[in-house]
Amino acid sequence: MPNIQSLLDTGSEVTALKVVDGNLIAFSTKLHGITLFSPQESEVKLNLASKYINAQTKAIAFSANTQLVAIADETHILVIHMPTHEVIIKIPTEGDIVEILAFDLSSSYIIAGTKNGRVLQYKQNDTSLLSRLCSFPYSQDEDRDKIQHNYVSALTFYKNKLACCGYGGAIFIMDLHSQSNKIVLTHNKIRSDALCFINEHIIVNGDVNGIIHVRSLQNKKMYKQISTPFSKIKHIILMPNKDYIMISGYTNSVAIIDIKNYKLIHAKYMEFSETIHSISIFDDETLIVALNNSQILNVKLASLRQLKSLILHNSLDIAYTLIASEPMLRNSLEHKELENKFNTIYLEAVDALIHRNKKLAKQLIEMFIHVPSKKLQIGQMFAAFDNYEKFQVHFLDKRYSLAYAMSSKFVALQHTWQYKKMEQGWRVAFKGAQKQVLLGREDNARIYLNAYITITSKRPLIQLILKQNREFIIFLKAVDEKDFLKVSQLAQKNEIFTQIPSYIALQEEIQMYLQEANDSIQKGEVDLAKKYLLKLESLPAVQEQVLALYEEANHVLELQKAYKENDFIACYNILDKYHTLESTELGLLLEKHWSKLINECETFAQKGNIKDIKTTLGELITLRARLNKVGDLLRLSFHVKIKILISKNSLKKAENIIYSYIDIFGLDNEIAAIMTRFEKISSLKLAITEEKSLRINRNHWIHSVLMVNS
Repeated sequence: MPNIQSLLDTGSEVTALKVVDGNLIAFSTKLHGITLFSPQESEVKLNLASKYINAQTKAIAFSANTQLVAIADETHILVIHMPTHEVIIKIPTEGDIVEILAFDLSSSYIIAGTKNGRVLQYKQNDTSLLSRLCSFPYSQDEDRDKIQHNYVSALTFYKNKLACCGYGGAIFIMDLHSQSNKIVLTHNKIRSDALCFINEHIIVNGDVNGIIHVRSLQNKKMYKQISTPFSKIKHIILMPNKDYIMISGYTNSVAIIDIKNYKLIHAKYMEFSETIHSISIFDDETLIVALNNSQILNVKLASLRQLKSLILHNSLDIAYTLIASEPMLRNSLEHKELENKFNTIYLEAVDALIHRNKKLAKQLIEMFIHVPSKKLQIGQMFAAFDNYEKFQVHFLDKRYSLAYAMSSKFVALQHTWQYKKMEQGWRVAFKGAQKQVLLGREDNARIYLNAYITITSKRPLIQLILKQNREFIIFLKAVDEKDFLKVSQLAQKNEIFTQIPSYIALQEEIQMYLQEANDSIQKGEVDLAKKYLLKLESLPAVQEQVLALYEEANHVLELQKAYKENDFIACYNILDKYHTLESTELGLLLEKHWSKLINECETFAQKGNIKDIKTTLGELITLRARLNKVGDLLRLSFHVKIKILISKNSLKKAENIIYSYIDIFGLDNEIAAIMTRFEKISSLKLAITEEKSLRINRNHWIHSVLMVNS
C-alpha cells in the first residue's frame, strides 16, 4: 500500500495547491500567503505574504512555470510575478465576479469562470479581455438573467484544448487558438465539480451525485457511467498508468477506477486523518495531498520503477505482494516480465519432478509458496506428479483416453515428454486424416483417428473433419489463401472453426492491417493505406472501421491537394470540417502555423494594432469556423486602441472609433464599460440610437467592408 508521510504543517487552511515546474509545489493558505516548496529538499523556496489574499479572495491559480500567480477578488484579477513579488497586471472584471481560475498548460493564458456562468480568456500579461469563450447554461431554453445561482464549476486542459463545465451540466471543449470544432456534451444536467482529459479522445467528469461519466469526443454515443462510494466527487487525477484514475470527494479517502474497463477497483485505496482539500500528482511515484487541517502529505505510490527493481534483484515474491496491493501495476510490461520469470522457474520445477527430484522442485518454487495468486497452481503441480506413475502406465499401454483425461485434470502433466509425444502423434494422425478426406477416403480417415475418438478434448475436431469435411477443407484453403471473406462466412456457420490456431492468427493479421492503414493515413501515405484496406473491404465484421478509414483517407487526399495548391483557406476549411485530420502530420503542421499566426496577432491586438492583424491573417481572416477567435482579436484591438486614445485625451478620435466599433461589432459588455469610462472622462453623452443599442450576432463583423476588404 502507499506510504503516507507528513510533508509540512502550513499553520493555516490550504486554499489552493498545484505541482509546478515538475519539482515544486505551490500553495496558498488563508493566513500566510503563498509558498513555493521543494518536497525533495524539504525546503521553502519562496514565501509571498501577499496582502491580496484575504477574505475577499475568490480564486487562486498558479502558472506551471512557477513564475506567476493569479488572484481573483470581487473586482479584479491580480497577476503577481512570484520571484519579485510584484503585481504585474490588474485585470478589471467589470462587475462579473470570478469564482474559478486556471492558467493554461503553456502559462500564456488565464481562464476565468464567473458567477454569471461566463468563461473568459485573458493573456497573462494584459488587462484586456481576449475572448469570451462560452457561457452557461448551454441550453437556450433557460433565461440566463433569471438564474439565481449560475456558475462555472470545473476547468481542465489537454495540449491547446480547454474543457469546462457549468450550470446545466454541459461540457464545452474547444481549441484555445482557433475556437473551431467546439464540442458540447449534454448527457445530463447534473453539476460536475471534477473534469479530466484521459487523452485527446476521452474526457471524464465527476458529478455531485457521486457518478463518474466517461465520454468520447469522437463518438457522442460512447457514454459510460460508473458509480463511486462518494456522494459528491471533487477531484479526478489521471494516474501514471493511464488506464486508471484516482477520485476523491468531500471525505478523507480516495478511490481507484479502472477507466479502461469502466469499473471501481478500490473503494478506499487510501484514508487520511482529515478531509481532503487538494490532490496533485508530483511524479510517477509521488502524490501530494493537502488536508483541511493544514497538513500537506507526501504519499509514496508503488511504482513501476520499484517493481522493476524487485524483479532485477530476484525478489519475485515481494514483487507479487506489491502487485497484489497495488492494482495499478497490473498488466504493465513489468508485470508481464514477472510472469515470464515465474513461468521459467515453474517449468524448471516441473522438470525436476519429471526426474523425480522433489527436493529440487521445492527449492526452486519455495519463494512462491506464500504468493496467493500462485498457491493453487503450485499445489496442483505437486499433486499432478503424485499421479505421474499412473499417467506413465496409461501412456505405455496406449490408453490415450485415460492419459488425456489425467492431463486435463492435472495440467502440469502436459509438460511431460509423454504428453508431448501423444500430441505429436495426434498431429500426425489429424494431418493424415485430412489427406485421406481430400482423396475421398473417409474410411481410411477414421482409421487414422480411431485411437483418439474417445478423447473428449479431440472429439469436436474429429467430428469436424469427418462430418463437415468439405466445409472444413474449404475453410483451411481459404485461410491459407487469406480469403478473408470466405473465412469469415465459414466461421460464422461453424463456430468451432474459430478455435483453430490458423484462424486466430488470421484475425490478428486483420487487426494489424487496420492499424497499418490508420498509421499510413496519419503519415499522409494514402495509397499504402488503401492497399491495406482493399484486403479488408469485403469483411462484414470490420466494415464500419474500414469505411471510416477510407473516408479519412479521402479527406487526407483532399487536404493534401489544397496544400499543394497553396490554397490555405481550403486547407483550414477542410481541417475544420473533418476534425480527425488534426492528428495527421499535415494537420499538425497547419495547426502549428495557425498557432504562430494567432500568437503574433494577439501581440498586435494588445497594442491596438488592427492593421497588422489583418495583414498577418490575410485571406484567413474570413475562415468561417474560426470567426469567433479572429473576431475576438479584432474586438480587443479596437478596445485597446480606444483606451489608448482616451488616455492621450484624444477624445474625438476615441468617440469616432467607438461609433465605428458599434457599426462593426454591435454593443457588448466590453464596449459598454469603455463607453461608460469615456463619458465619465469626457463629460459627453455618446449618441447611440435605439437601433444601434440592439445586440447583434458576434460574427456580424464579417459583413463589414472595413474589416474584410480594406
